[in-house]
Amino acid sequence: MIVSEDLAEYDHIHPIRTGKRTYEIKKALKPGTYKAFDDLKPENGRYEVKPDVLQAGNKAKKYPPALKSDTDSKQSSGEFTVELNPKCIKLFFQ
Repeated sequence: MIVSEDLAEYDHIHPIRTGKRTYEIKKALKPGTYKAFDDLKPENGRYEVKPDVLQAGNKAKKYPPALKSDTDSKQSSGEFTVELNPKCIKLFFQ
């Protein structure tokens, strides 16, 4: 997953294996700062998601975050309600 700093650009990309431990992606990015969330399970290691910062273009533009943290684990939008907890995700359709 690649996400721009302003959260306006994002893409779910699967890299292509080009060698024993080498993977490659080809993606044109608008100038700016991005995070690539690498989905890794190292050999004899624990599964982890690790973000890497990427710079595209010569001038990186700083954006304030477009989203704010929300401590309420239950949210509704229109006819949908979603509740998150550490053990399961529940979706309610009205």
